[in-house]
Amino acid sequence: MADFSVLLRERTRELIRHVAAAVKGEARGIHGGRVASRRLRESLPVAGATAARLTASRARKTFRQLTRALGPVRELDVALVHLEDGLDGIRIPRVTIERVRTHVLAERERRRQKMLTRLERIDLSTAAARVERVARAAPARMISYGAEALSRRVRVRARTLDQAIARAGTLYDPERLHAVRIAVKKLRYSLEVVAASELLVVTDELRLLKRAQRILGRMHDYQVLLEHVGAVADVTPPAAPGAQGLKLLASAYDRECRRLHAGYLKMAPALADVGRRLFNLRLAVPIRPGRARKHASERSGA
Repeated sequence: MADFSVLLRERTRELIRHVAAAVKGEARGIHGGRVASRRLRESLPVAGATAARLTASRARKTFRQLTRALGPVRELDVALVHLEDGLDGIRIPRVTIERVRTHVLAERERRRQKMLTRLERIDLSTAAARVERVARAAPARMISYGAEALSRRVRVRARTLDQAIARAGTLYDPERLHAVRIAVKKLRYSLEVVAASELLVVTDELRLLKRAQRILGRMHDYQVLLEHVGAVADVTPPAAPGAQGLKLLASAYDRECRRLHAGYLKMAPALADVGRRLFNLRLAVPIRPGRARKHASERSGA
């Protein structure tokens, strides 16, 4: 099994680098910080052997706060990109785009100020020191504990995904589809730890989960834009320049959401199948010949 101490240290350095960029307002830093924090949160319970479990738990709490602090701004960064990209075959007046863009930028700045306030309260250096303590404890305890802990986490994530898919059904329900998206994301990060552990090849499963995440993520992004288009429409006089374009834009985003939903429905059975296949996952650490002889001697009382 892989030495998770190396993985933890690499991901911690990556997180610190991204957070520094996020503080400067860089969109890539905000996105990278969220991804790195989520990956650390999935890795720590597996690497946190019995002696370091409490330390790992405390570090995870800090990283969860970090994920949540960066999320609201990241959401609008993505919305701005989609707003500028537009939709194929749909021509929206530039004045309409600018009205929505101005609104989203103002909201982003408000959220960025709130993000900075929240980041100031997060003790990232202490969390990094805790990860280091977990990393030092990981190699000695990782062989048996890591495989068992990782199996449990994957099983929980898989069951959550299957339940979310069942609840979502076939209807276009943004809230339930968002729950599927979150479940897909969490299972994906758990399987990335499986891949890093070198205990099981999960390439196909990760490929499917990433594709589902892209579809559901894009759908969520358009739903966010729909909310902001609606907010702009509420304060825009009917005769104002770009007012009619707001209706056209809202209609276009709604159609795109439903098109993406149809794409999700096509892959939902395969997605549910992945979840069910992982219900009973039991990762086992291969025993090397030398280790096998040692275990045999211990069992015989030698």
